[in-house]
Amino acid sequence: MAAMTVRSTATTATLRLALLASALGCRPTTASTAANPVRAQVAKTTTASSEAMASDTAAPAGHAAAMRAPVTASLAAVDSGLPAGAIVILLPHDDGGTALFRDERLALRRVIASSLRARGLEVASLDELEALERAAATGVLLPEGQRQCAVGLREQDMVARWFRHTPLARVELECIDGCRLRVHLERAGDIAFLESPVVTRPGDPQAWHAAALALAPVEDPMRLGLIGMGTSAQGPIFFTTPTRLGPWRGEPPDERIAALERPAAACDHPEPFASIFWELRVAVSKDGAVARCESESGSPLARAREAECLCTVVQEARFEPGRAGRRLRFTAHDFASASLQPSISIATGRFEIGPGSDEEALAPWLDQITAHEIVDRCLLEHRPADEIAADVLLHLHEDGRVQDVEINGRFDRPETVQLAACLVRELQKVPLACAPPGVTTLPLRFVYAHNRANP
Repeated sequence: MAAMTVRSTATTATLRLALLASALGCRPTTASTAANPVRAQVAKTTTASSEAMASDTAAPAGHAAAMRAPVTASLAAVDSGLPAGAIVILLPHDDGGTALFRDERLALRRVIASSLRARGLEVASLDELEALERAAATGVLLPEGQRQCAVGLREQDMVARWFRHTPLARVELECIDGCRLRVHLERAGDIAFLESPVVTRPGDPQAWHAAALALAPVEDPMRLGLIGMGTSAQGPIFFTTPTRLGPWRGEPPDERIAALERPAAACDHPEPFASIFWELRVAVSKDGAVARCESESGSPLARAREAECLCTVVQEARFEPGRAGRRLRFTAHDFASASLQPSISIATGRFEIGPGSDEEALAPWLDQITAHEIVDRCLLEHRPADEIAADVLLHLHEDGRVQDVEINGRFDRPETVQLAACLVRELQKVPLACAPPGVTTLPLRFVYAHNRANP
């Protein structure tokens, strides 16, 4: 441990935690202070040379920095390549009451663009926007010299990166007290609302096209989000009660979907801490077979393998023969193993964007980190008795890989040292959808606190 750098006072110890991760393996220890070199270093050492720290070439990245001004981060502006001032129409979203497949929602977006242009509004080219979206989904940033990211971008990642100061049209297909198409126009801090008449055939894509051509201004609509009740008790994967669209008759399809939960367990994400929501859209043919299935998720952990697996399972379903045009929409919940979840009623831990940084702009990157459930993973193994607040710095490669981690907080007990080392180890594994533009060091705050209502 001679190469470990430690700066210690009565209240704060800053550690080269990658060395601790190597030394401790992020495992609980029952060794005494005298037998534990990490604890002994913290207790006895106030300063060690940076040269000694730098001499350790075997340890993974991760170190402590000398005292300095707080690090803050804000996003640099990036030119998307689309005309300034033109409205970018995001892909239509639905609230679970419709079942339009992605290609149908892309086609609907083009009708909405025509409707907005007919109102005298400038709309960005959908051909250019869709090319940008396709590339971004594979991690390629066309507006930034075709830079390759460690992982693909989601819609919220693209908005944060390229469209924060761009007029946006957010489109929602809502089926609350009747189905309607709603468009939210966000321009220069103002929001205007357009709404269609009631869509009486929500399972028919052409009915939504007609709704797009009949959009009219309305006051701010008050909306409520509805969540379908589950079909069964929680398991590795369970399905919500399906929404029926189109000319369904006879036996409801609920039980047939619920019966798929057992084979769907094979589609469970291999990461035990993953918690993913999949939106499934299904078209049923006249003979009752599944004619088409689509599964998508906005989770950073979502993979094509599990999406395809879910649709393979759903395609085994057989429904009663009936008329053409029947569709189903439901959600598959892939839950983290309950046995791995720490008891959040006792204590909670989380990452936040560091103080002084642009929290709203950096929120998508925090979301990507949070999705990996690093805090729960480490608290499962290392649950300290003391509350902790620590500053964390992620030094990023431009493709989003974490090159180095610094953490600075009160780590003066073996269990807190082990927790911090675990956080460093797991943070180094997280791939991001490229570093935020203009940001090479992402400042975070780690907070671990007891539940005051249930200490």
